[in-house]
Amino acid sequence: MLLLDRPGSFTPASGAADGNSVAVFEGDTRDREALVEVMARHGVTHVVHCAAIAGVASVAADLYTATTVNISGSVAVLDAAHQAGVERVVDASSEEVYGAPGFDVIGEDCPLTPISAYGLHKATVERLAEYWVEQGLDYIAARMSWVYGPGFPRDRLPSPWLHDAAEGRESRLDAGGDHRIDLVYVDDAARALVALLYSEDLRHRAYNVGQGVPTT
Repeated sequence: MLLLDRPGSFTPASGAADGNSVAVFEGDTRDREALVEVMARHGVTHVVHCAAIAGVASVAADLYTATTVNISGSVAVLDAAHQAGVERVVDASSEEVYGAPGFDVIGEDCPLTPISAYGLHKATVERLAEYWVEQGLDYIAARMSWVYGPGFPRDRLPSPWLHDAAEGRESRLDAGGDHRIDLVYVDDAARALVALLYSEDLRHRAYNVGQGVPTT
């Protein structure tokens, strides 16, 4: 297993899985030449692309940098994968591509109408990927719902509520308490990515990853 991450981001706890050895390379996904070299030298056949500045607030805080990472970086990954002869790329997309459709059950055929810059980034990458699909790259978009749990890089809900409960504090929200969210535990999200990476009978280019159950 190979992992490419920005310098200083990798820790053994985040990279060791079931005793498998992980070769770590530090770099930037916007460096297409480095990506091509690493993929070709190590005979990479499958890629899970999770590198991003993730989250609506994080993207809005530095839109210029986020755009270069999320769009230019993704284009570099897809182009490098195509050049290296990678068999399949699974791209960690987001339910943010749907925007706010106004109903609970969202199918993969729902129109992409993002309302945030982050959602627009993800939708744009999915559309750009069609260029390499036409050239033979097997690209799958995994539209992740609300992932949470240990090891997740952001302390997103419901984790802060669990911390509050453990320490006897009240949980408060300024707004949004009536929102309905499809919560996905991080281990389940990882299993979904692996399933999409190696499944032999995939009929679609995009799959929603979630429980299918809304939680208020």
